[in-house]
Amino acid sequence: MPAFIPKGQKQLSTEEANNSRLVTKVRWVVESVNGRVKTWKYLGKTLPNSQIPYIGDYVRIVCSLCNKYRPPITSGTFDADIAVASKMTMLAKKTNELQQFVLENGLDKRSMKWTSIDADSNIVKDFPRLAEEDIRELTIGVYQLKTAKSYAAEHLTDDGMFEILVSNDVPNIVCAKIQSRHTSAKKYSLWIKYCETIMSWYCTCKNGARVVGMCGHISCIIWYLAFARHLSNAGDESLGIRDWTEDVDDAARAIDSSEDEDALDNQGQEE
Repeated sequence: MPAFIPKGQKQLSTEEANNSRLVTKVRWVVESVNGRVKTWKYLGKTLPNSQIPYIGDYVRIVCSLCNKYRPPITSGTFDADIAVASKMTMLAKKTNELQQFVLENGLDKRSMKWTSIDADSNIVKDFPRLAEEDIRELTIGVYQLKTAKSYAAEHLTDDGMFEILVSNDVPNIVCAKIQSRHTSAKKYSLWIKYCETIMSWYCTCKNGARVVGMCGHISCIIWYLAFARHLSNAGDESLGIRDWTEDVDDAARAIDSSEDEDALDNQGQEE
């Protein structure tokens, strides 16, 4: 089971958040299969007790049809899956060194000069440029990458300004404040350390201390700074990321709100 935050604690520890991410990565397989089965209207709703004797037969029939006529849920290879699993288990043993640096140096309490940015801004011009595939390697999953565009679009004004406050008072560390999608009065602070590439990250949201992948707030900032703002139509709605559901069938249905750190504030659940 994913970890739950104890009463009085604001955030999961790095170890708890990492282990929770491992759980949801494995759980995705089950949720994806369930999502495919539930596309059949009969199995996608609550059934009366009178149907209990027949449900097992119906599920077997539906699964047989899916196995015969539907494409595989994932197009990945065995070797690629093993590589991802090895990477995640290795990262799960690490601590969040940037979190320690932020807390030890009081960066979470320091007064900083905040600036809104756009595609032509001189703020963090040395931030590394990345392709979408590179960002997906950092997120270790499709959900944060899929939501990065919609999250960024909510913060884009009509004149192309990115309504997220950014500060680079500390060399090679960009600090940002981003508003919660669910609570207008709440903002999260996050830090991203970079050099020639993205080195580490930390966010104050409930899952923000993890190093196995990253939360949606961090992926949004990285996606915009490293990729989106360098496109000629950065302020246009046509700006978008690749539809990763081409690679992972049923991903949109299979991934539930447990992947959304922002939603945890309302649901009391953890990824």
